Amino acid sequence: MIESEKIDRLVENFEKQPSSFDDALHKIENENVELFDILLGSHAEVLNDDEMDFLVFLFVIIYDSFSQENPIRHILEDEIEKEDDKTWDTINNIKDFNLCFDLFETESSEKDIMEFILISIEEDEENEYQLTTEGRVVMLSVLVTLVKLVSKK
Repeated sequence: MIESEKIDRLVENFEKQPSSFDDALHKIENENVELFDILLGSHAEVLNDDEMDFLVFLFVIIYDSFSQENPIRHILEDEIEKEDDKTWDTINNIKDFNLCFDLFETESSEKDIMEFILISIEEDEENEYQLTTEGRVVMLSVLVTLVKLVSKK
């Protein structure tokens, strides 16, 4: 299980040393480019540039958190698409951001990662990024799907 302290250290490290973020991004591109391309690329048109940049940042933090614990297996395109579809089915059926998040959090053993996602994308005037409603939903879907996929052994 990924603990919040680990996430905080990663965020701090990426902010202090941008080259470490670039290294982590290249690692994803080398290990699981399909994961990156499908989850981020399929929703790019919905997000504005700031939202996409922030989503990439969060994506890299989550992926790197898991990869530091255990090697992440290569995830096939079919599995990525199926998990993404399941996540979207839940979101489209429930139609409420908070209820969706609560369900995803209940289903996940990664409570600290889920809390990190919520804190990062929830509607809050104090957040550095002001996200659109659509952007928040897309980010929730992408990041929850990512957690589901990389937490599988």
